[in-house]
This record gives sequence, structure tokens and C-alpha cells, in this order.
Amino acid sequence: MTFSLDVAPILDNNCAVCHHPGGSAPFALLMYVDAKTRAKQLVEVTETRYMPPWLPDPTYAHFAGERWLNEEDIDS
Repeated sequence: MTFSLDVAPILDNNCAVCHHPGGSAPFALLMYVDAKTRAKQLVEVTETRYMPPWLPDPTYAHFAGERWLNEEDIDS
């Protein structure tokens, strides 16, 4: 597993929308050092599905622009 191939695409697709300089999130998640610094926090908030914040149930319907993580993404 590598950051560039396995983790960065997940962050880019699901987190960077808010987690960038000037974004609505309190910190950036654009680079390896950003994710490494907050690695334990990222594990906790993704395993509990607190993040990314997406309320619709993906087993019921899908929406344009949805941001939720499947089990494979979380395991990465």
C-alpha cells in the first residue's frame, strides 16, 4: 500500500472538497504530511462514519456528488 496510489485518491475524492486551505474544514488533507499528522484521527472518524459527512443511505439511492466511503476505502 502506498499513499499516492491507495490513500491520496480517497482523500482527493472525498475529503479535499472541504479540507483545503481556505475551505470549510479546519485543516487541509492534500498532502502526505497532512494525513500522516492526523492519521489516528482519520482512522477514528472514517471507521465511525463521522466523516465524510453524508447522511443519505447509499444502499437506498445514489446522488450526484455523493461522498461516502465503502468498506474497501475505509480499510485502506
